[in-house]
Amino acid sequence: MRWSVSRGHPFRVAGDLLVVAVGKGKGGADLSPLFALMDQDPALVRTVRAGGFDGTAETWLGLPHLASRAGWVLLVGAGPAGEISLDTLRRIGGVAAQR
Repeated sequence: MRWSVSRGHPFRVAGDLLVVAVGKGKGGADLSPLFALMDQDPALVRTVRAGGFDGTAETWLGLPHLASRAGWVLLVGAGPAGEISLDTLRRIGGVAAQR
């Protein structure tokens, strides 16, 4: 398995899977960072809510996403949105590697 980190727009980066850390907000998953990328896609919100994903640490939800060059997006819960640390990102990488 080969990992790479890119500073470009996530949906323009080619790869097999795009992993996105999602914090847990008061009402469930804090999808605001994704909205900036996806023009507030209401279908995404419905899909995430229907899947029961709420951003709890180390939970995950895989979704096909044709707008990204990767084709698939793996949302990984990062826990409370205001408490994301380097260790949180390491754990998210571990969750992604297991999937």
